[in-house]
Amino acid sequence: MFTINNLNLLDNLNKTWEQARPDYAFVYDGIYESAVWEKEPIKIMFLLKESYSGFTHIANSGGYEVFGKAGSPHFFPNMAFTKYAINEVLLSKATCIPQYDKKKLPEVMNNDGVLDAVAHLNVKKTLGNSTSNGGDIMQYAKKDSSYLSQQIDLICPNVVVCDKVTINAYKKIYLNDSITQVGEWEHYHKDRLIVYHYHPSYFQMTGGKKSIFNELRDRLIRCYSDIEKCNFSWLS
Repeated sequence: MFTINNLNLLDNLNKTWEQARPDYAFVYDGIYESAVWEKEPIKIMFLLKESYSGFTHIANSGGYEVFGKAGSPHFFPNMAFTKYAINEVLLSKATCIPQYDKKKLPEVMNNDGVLDAVAHLNVKKTLGNSTSNGGDIMQYAKKDSSYLSQQIDLICPNVVVCDKVTINAYKKIYLNDSITQVGEWEHYHKDRLIVYHYHPSYFQMTGGKKSIFNELRDRLIRCYSDIEKCNFSWLS
């Protein structure tokens, strides 16, 4: 369970981590807005590969209002719609079929607190490149697995969204744990649902953001009965 005390523990962890890696241009990532995160019914964390272009102070930074509006036209909208799809399907027990409609979802596009209530964590804790190398990311997952597992455990996500690289990084971080596949692509681990999806910056798909949204929504609906069998404490 996430408590305010976890923030102090996360700060101490970052200090220890940064001191242990003096060669890093250290990236302070994590929860966008801790006060909002604490109240979220489903706490969703995006496990990403690396940060670049001076994007080093992410946690408690003011969220989308501070850095998102000047960022990628794909990254934050896709992140918002991913969060929306997950919440709508899981909280409704798959009885709701959310639609991708920018005009009908101003809270998604205009960030009425939507993106303040997520966590954004990079496997590689030093500044990288706009295009990532999968092998490089896996090396950092192995090297910093102890720190990364502590950070994730202190953030206490209910859902972790991974792409094709970070799902393997997650397994590397928790190498000694049992991580069970659920349904088609999802996994169960430590009372968390691990959701396999595209990186938020991805858009090169026929139909664009709408197709990406629909693919995730439909898969979660199809495998909801399998998700329900996991008896997640946060999904009642």
